Amino acid sequence: MKIATETAYAHYRMCCFKIDFNCRQQEREKYNKMVEKYERDLSETHAALYEEGQSRNKLQMELDAKDSEIELLQQKLSTHSMDTASVHSGSLEDSDLHNSSLSSTGEGDALVWDEYL
Repeated sequence: MKIATETAYAHYRMCCFKIDFNCRQQEREKYNKMVEKYERDLSETHAALYEEGQSRNKLQMELDAKDSEIELLQQKLSTHSMDTASVHSGSLEDSDLHNSSLSSTGEGDALVWDEYL
């Protein structure tokens, strides 16, 4: 009887070992799948982050170019405004002289109004 119980006990232990082994193997497979998924997600996130960085750099370069263009246009505008102001101040002096000479003849009033229309 003692041999039968020892055999039954050995069989029981072998079954427990197989069950334990199968459970551990399933847990290991589940863990490996989870690790693969997280590594894939991490890789995709790194790729997206790299693309975002490249896009940001491109936009920053475009912004810098536009800022430079705006600065250049502002310089041209201020130069043009100064030139226009000096031309207008010179033409006002000339027109004042012209108007005063025409006003003395009496014909200047009509001509002055024609210039502004």
